Amino acid sequence: MDLLRPSLDNWISRTYLAVVALTLVFVGVDTLFVSHADASMSAVVPVLLTAPESLVLLLTPDGVDGWAFGVAYVAVIAVSALANAAFLGALLRRLRSSATA
Repeated sequence: MDLLRPSLDNWISRTYLAVVALTLVFVGVDTLFVSHADASMSAVVPVLLTAPESLVLLLTPDGVDGWAFGVAYVAVIAVSALANAAFLGALLRRLRSSATA
C-alpha cells in the first residue's frame, strides 16, 4: 500500500484518477453501445490523458486484436494513470514543503 500512497493521498491525484476512470467508462460505453459509420476516436482521450507512459501502446503488434488488445489497453491506461498520479502527488508534496520552508 505504501507504493500507492503518493497516488491516492491528495485531492489532485484522486481527481486525476477519477477523470481517467470516467474517460475509460466513456470509451467502454462508446465501444459497446454506439454504432459508428467510421471509427471512433474516443479511445485516444485516455491515452492522451495518461501520456507519456501510455504511449507504449504504440508498440503493440498489428496482429493483436479484440479482447487481448482491450485487456492490454485497460492495463496500460491504469498503470500509466497511477504513475502520473504518483508524480502529481510527489510534485504537490514538494511544492508544499518548499512553500513552508
